[in-house]
Amino acid sequence: MPEVPHLAVWERAANEPQATVICVHGGLDRGGSFARMARRMDHYRVIAYDRRGYQQSRNRQPLSLDGHAEDLRAVVDAVASDMPTLVFGHSYGGVVALRSAETGASFDALVTYEPPLPWLGPRTGSFGELNPDPEAEAEAFFRRMVSNSAWNRMSTAEQASRRSDGPALHNDLSTIRSDTAAVNWTTVTTPWTYGHGDAADRVEYYESIATRLRRDVPAITTTKVAHAGHGAHLSNPEAMVRLIDYRLEQL
Repeated sequence: MPEVPHLAVWERAANEPQATVICVHGGLDRGGSFARMARRMDHYRVIAYDRRGYQQSRNRQPLSLDGHAEDLRAVVDAVASDMPTLVFGHSYGGVVALRSAETGASFDALVTYEPPLPWLGPRTGSFGELNPDPEAEAEAFFRRMVSNSAWNRMSTAEQASRRSDGPALHNDLSTIRSDTAAVNWTTVTTPWTYGHGDAADRVEYYESIATRLRRDVPAITTTKVAHAGHGAHLSNPEAMVRLIDYRLEQL
């Protein structure tokens, strides 16, 4: 198990791994949410972690985007080997991965799924006004992005745990609304697959971003995933693994 200061990291080992896959979660999520993907990746060494400020890494202060990018670089360095390393970033985790690549983290391939890139075009929905109470924002965000029924099915302890991630979520949402989150994507030379779903409620937004990225990033492939919404790492894990397989096969 790799040890990285300030981070709770877990690993799913493989007998004869072909590559290392590092999974980076989005807002109000956790490393454990990649378990469904990991169970389908017995041909890879899979690493996931709770970003600082979330869950088992909550005892540390939430970070800026640059801070999260540095944490990812530390994870990449800790698991370095002769095998290729791919970073899979879901939602805001994809923005973290892009900033880490932009600032020189050394990994061989990148797959992002629906990272919010508001500097490339207007977006509505989850970019409304932030509640000044981080715990209230965490509950509202979960209800908005997952569902009211899913929130209501959670135990009181689990609801409290999600609310406790509110400060970290607040940092993520504040950052993505500011110019400091803008990644100079034209400098990203790491082979990159940008995935988005066709069942999301912002399909046109993600398609417009894919078009822009294909124009500006020579190293990119864009893929629309059938029958997938924003939480595809949970609802469509096989499709996410196929994105990873394809990206690694192209190296």
